[in-house]
Amino acid sequence: MISRYLNKEFLINILMILLGLIALFAFFDFMQEINDLGKGNYGLLQVLIFVALTIPGRIYEIIPLAVLLGSMLAIGQLSHSSELTIIRSAGYSIKKLQKHWCLLVFFLHFLLLLLVI
Repeated sequence: MISRYLNKEFLINILMILLGLIALFAFFDFMQEINDLGKGNYGLLQVLIFVALTIPGRIYEIIPLAVLLGSMLAIGQLSHSSELTIIRSAGYSIKKLQKHWCLLVFFLHFLLLLLVI
């Protein structure tokens, strides 16, 4: 039960960070491509298609950073609301929490490797 809750908290924070960074990089790519708008047949639709097609490559580049920042944010939120202390008092040791978080991170990196192949 606690592992499911921790997984949910970590994945929500990681996905929020990932979506925010992807939106930021997509906006920067869009602003960079706007300069070439109107040259030849390069219209707004082609700019949007180009930006949309660069998103998978950006996801591959950003996932490690999103996992790091999302994990730090999740631990910070759990600590700030004293949930980390409650989880520890319920019998989870630091080693057990660390093992759980490492397994989650390894799963996410394995998922990333599957996306590459």
